[in-house]
Amino acid sequence: MTSIIYFLITAFLFSSMEIVSKPLMKVYNPIYLTFLRFFLGLLILLPFYMIKKKTLNNRLNINDHIYFLLLGGLNVVLSMSLLQISVKFTTASSASLFFCANPFFVAVFAFFILKYKISKKEILGIIIGLTGIYILLVFNTQKGFSFIGGIFALMSAISFALYIVLSKKLLNNVSIIQISIFSFLYGTILFIPVLFILKTELIFPVHYFINIIYLGFVLTGFGYICFFKTIKSIGASSSAMIFFLKPVISFVLAFIFLKEEASIHIILAIVFLLSGAAINLLSRKREGIATNS
Repeated sequence: MTSIIYFLITAFLFSSMEIVSKPLMKVYNPIYLTFLRFFLGLLILLPFYMIKKKTLNNRLNINDHIYFLLLGGLNVVLSMSLLQISVKFTTASSASLFFCANPFFVAVFAFFILKYKISKKEILGIIIGLTGIYILLVFNTQKGFSFIGGIFALMSAISFALYIVLSKKLLNNVSIIQISIFSFLYGTILFIPVLFILKTELIFPVHYFINIIYLGFVLTGFGYICFFKTIKSIGASSSAMIFFLKPVISFVLAFIFLKEEASIHIILAIVFLLSGAAINLLSRKREGIATNS
C-alpha cells in the first residue's frame, strides 16, 4: 500500500508541472523559473540527502563530481529549460506529451552508449510511440498549439533521455539519490552565469507565490523524494510506469484548469504513446533503464 501511495503521488506531481507553470509564463522568464524551481527543490532535498548519506557506503571522487556537473548541465540547465520554454510557446498538455516520449529515446541512446540490446518488440514499441509524436507534431489542431513549442519539448525529451542513459553508467558505484542531488546542485550553480548573461530580471511576484512554492518545494523537492521511495519499493523499471499515467493526468488537468481543448490528435497521440510505452516496458526481461521527470 505504501508503494502504491508513493507511486501515485509521484505520478500526480510530475504530471502537474506543465499545468502549474503555464500561468507563470506571463511574467517569468522560462529559464529563470527553471532555476528557481530547482533551487527551492534543493532546500527540501539536501536535508533528505544528509539523513540518507549515513546509510551510503561509497566514497565519491573528483571524477564523480565532474560527471555530476555534466549531468546537471544536461538535465537541469538544458532539458528542463527546454521543457519550460516549450510550455511558454505551446499548450501544457502537448508539452507534457512530447516530454513523455523520452523513454523511447532512452532505448535508442542505451543501444549506442550502453550497448543495450533492443528486442524486436522494443523496436516496435519505439516506432508506435514515435508515430504518436509525429501525429502530435504535424497534424495537431489544438488551439494554442505551436510547432516550435513542440520542437522545444521534443528536444527536452531527447536531452533528458541522454541524461538518464549517462546516469545509468554511474549506478554501479553511485546511488540514484547521489546522482539526483549533485546534478541538481551543480545544475543550479551552472544557472547563475546563464542568468547573468541573459540579463534575467530576478522577480518573485506575490500573486504567483503558491505556484512557485508548489513547483519548487512540493513538485521538485517532495516529488523527487517520493520518486526515490518508489524506486526503492518497486524498482526502476516498474517506476517508469509513471509515464503510463503522466500523459493522461496532464491532459485531464490541462482540460480542467487551463480549459485546453481535447482534439482528436491529442487523443490519438496518447493512445500511440501509451501503446508504445507498454510494449517497450513489458518487453524488458530484466531491470532496465530508469526514467523520471
